[in-house]
Amino acid sequence: MPGERSIISPIIIVGSALILYWVYRDSRARDAYPPFWFAAIGFSGLFIHFLAVPLGALIYIMVRPKGRLVPCPHCGAPRLATLTECPKCEGPLKKECYRCHAAIPVEATECPECGSRS
Repeated sequence: MPGERSIISPIIIVGSALILYWVYRDSRARDAYPPFWFAAIGFSGLFIHFLAVPLGALIYIMVRPKGRLVPCPHCGAPRLATLTECPKCEGPLKKECYRCHAAIPVEATECPECGSRS
């Protein structure tokens, strides 16, 4: 029916755009090369089939870097807790303990490994 097709098309376009936006933001916060994921999922949805967009997002969820997202102390953007540099502002997130050389959070005043003041 012609009326159904005109209603479904905008829903598919908006849904695909929202999925692409979420994948881009999440891959940027996890430093997982967002242009690659955006292009791979977007082009597969354009040239293969519109169902490739949710399938691509599912694949991304399975292979993305795991871990919790925490705010950057410099810019407040979400980032993966294990990163040493913020993917948005490129500010340092880890520093080296002068005594035991362990990587510690930049806001830490005491090394969790050896207990020395930093």
